[in-house]
Amino acid sequence: MEKTDFTKLANQRPNYFPGQYLLEEDFELQHKYISDRQRYYKKSLHVSGIIEGLKVTVKDSKEVTIGNGSAIDDNGNLIILAKAQSFKLNESNDVNSITDGIIYFKEDGIIYIKYSSELDKTTEQKEGESGTSRRWKEQPKIVFNSEVISKDFPPVKLVKLTRNKDGKIEKDESVRMYSGISLPNANGEALTLRSGGNANPNLAVLTGSLKIDGDLTVNGTGTSSFQGSLNVTGAITPSRGDSGSNGIMFPKNLGGGSGDAAWIRYYIREGKEEATTLEIGTSDNTDDHIALMPKLGGVGIGTNDPGNYKLNVQGNQYIEEDLTVNGGLSVKGTGTSSFAGSLTVNGGVGIGTKDPGNYKLNVHGNQYLSGDLTVNGGLSVKGTGTTSFAGGFTVKGAITPSKGNRDTHRIRFVSELEGGSGDAAWIRYYKREEGGEGNTLEIGTSDNTDAHIALMPLKGGVGIGTNNPNGYKLNVQGKQYLRGSLVIDGQILLKLPTPYKMIIKGTGLETEQDQVPRIWLNGERDADGERHKELSEFSRGIFSMILAPEPDGNVRGNDRIPYQERGWSKFDVYGQHQLWNEWAGWLDENARYGDLIAVVSKDSIGPVPKEGRADELLRKIKAGKIIEGSKSGYFKAMWRWPYALLFSWGAQRCLEELTEETESYAELICSYPEILPSEANRQLMMMGEEYHYVMSGVRVLSSMGGGARKGRT
Repeated sequence: MEKTDFTKLANQRPNYFPGQYLLEEDFELQHKYISDRQRYYKKSLHVSGIIEGLKVTVKDSKEVTIGNGSAIDDNGNLIILAKAQSFKLNESNDVNSITDGIIYFKEDGIIYIKYSSELDKTTEQKEGESGTSRRWKEQPKIVFNSEVISKDFPPVKLVKLTRNKDGKIEKDESVRMYSGISLPNANGEALTLRSGGNANPNLAVLTGSLKIDGDLTVNGTGTSSFQGSLNVTGAITPSRGDSGSNGIMFPKNLGGGSGDAAWIRYYIREGKEEATTLEIGTSDNTDDHIALMPKLGGVGIGTNDPGNYKLNVQGNQYIEEDLTVNGGLSVKGTGTSSFAGSLTVNGGVGIGTKDPGNYKLNVHGNQYLSGDLTVNGGLSVKGTGTTSFAGGFTVKGAITPSKGNRDTHRIRFVSELEGGSGDAAWIRYYKREEGGEGNTLEIGTSDNTDAHIALMPLKGGVGIGTNNPNGYKLNVQGKQYLRGSLVIDGQILLKLPTPYKMIIKGTGLETEQDQVPRIWLNGERDADGERHKELSEFSRGIFSMILAPEPDGNVRGNDRIPYQERGWSKFDVYGQHQLWNEWAGWLDENARYGDLIAVVSKDSIGPVPKEGRADELLRKIKAGKIIEGSKSGYFKAMWRWPYALLFSWGAQRCLEELTEETESYAELICSYPEILPSEANRQLMMMGEEYHYVMSGVRVLSSMGGGARKGRT
């Protein structure tokens, strides 16, 4: 369902009181308030379609009559046709249309009705002046053209006219859509309930699922059908009896057969009051089967627990013909079973068990082997006791312990070493209690503080988050969290970003012609100009460049900053002062948190408009010089002054220079910590000519260069 623009709905209504002077707009507001809510109600809680009447008749292929009635369109407009309308049929036109009461019928097409209103000329206060009409007249339009479908006044289908092979005009009412109920829901796709149309007038069609908390009683003599699945949380109780109308009957004659049937029914056998039968049956021929198909479990007869058997029969069995056993045969008796000839078993043999499972030989109990035991395949030991090996145990494949967080689910080492009490060590793998995908590989010890876990690479290292420690005894890739104390008996070496500098220059009108605005991305001025940008390609105003951090935050070389150009733009804020606000909007759309923003002037700039996006941004970063310079009167003296601005997106500070000498530069030189947002800079502190990283009382020094300075050339 299309989302509603609530800003267009009237949220005021007149307040009437004695002696009030009412204006035209008060009456219009009263009408809009009521009509808005009526349309919104009908649009949101109903679906479009015919409500009543609007019956279509075709007479002798020459005349079509639309009976009176009502409908609702998709916008919630109530369409009322007060009187029946008749139209003559004419075949002389090239397209389907309705003009002056005549339907021009070229080919099969649909007749619609749509909402329409116009000023009633009979109520004009000044005759001939339509603007003086005192009333609107609602008169729906009957149209015969697919092009009439519009968003403002969507039509409702009434009938489709078709021409048969004899040239006779016939009506097809299957296109008629009737109104119904709309049920809003959380995902915006409303459920609908409406009739089945002319084809099934007594059928209620629900789009979506239906949940019934109470009972459902179907009093019908026909057949109830379900196109999808039927889920019943309670019991299904078919009728009892031994006929085709009782029990559960499956579809007949599958695949075009004749006489095929299958059923489940429950009945009392003739002449025996307590003798009942639950019958599962098929009919017709010998190729009709009954199959019980437990995928992993089994079938029990005389027991509801077949155990590990596909078929477990408790009680005597009578088999009149041959019994073919392709798997294991377990004979549980008190006597002796003997075979005069050879015994060939295609399946498995169980000794001490009646279910050999998937094994050729399954022995339950103690075994004694006087010779060697050779196992060419896998060896699986399933027992509740302890399996021990006096010698070594070599496994060429993988060892797979059971999963879980208990003592029996793990690799468990020998307990209570050297006569201790409660000592244990283990490795286990399990899913954490909170569920989801949270798994833990746990290496643990118990008992006391002297029980240690030691990782002992003789010459290599240990990696966490990496499989290459790269020369370190411990290499941790990712965030670390230490809750207790950290004791370090050696040096702490922290890798801080390589220092860099930025130099930006803005120019004014009188600056020498060969000196243009520039942005240097490092502290060195290369002769080839590859590491700076000369801004000679624009005439006047401000030039802005957005520098984004490198994806990994690393410095590229010894003199490159860890930033890459994201974008640039120029704005003639001298010619059009409002472009300051477009400049602020461009930054808002393209800059990201932590980006560097460099702004330089050329030739001329203009004042920043008050209370705009630019004024809000410049005040946030505390760019006071350009804000003060924009005040009325004072700014006129500095239209030609050079200007430079440098800040980090998300910070609440900046570096700014506005030079009062037009022939010079407005120059800014800085290193990165001075303009980073406070969050990104929270671990760096300015101390003289160095930056310090302080951690648990240990001071680490990293020479980062001096602070910001400004000057002219």
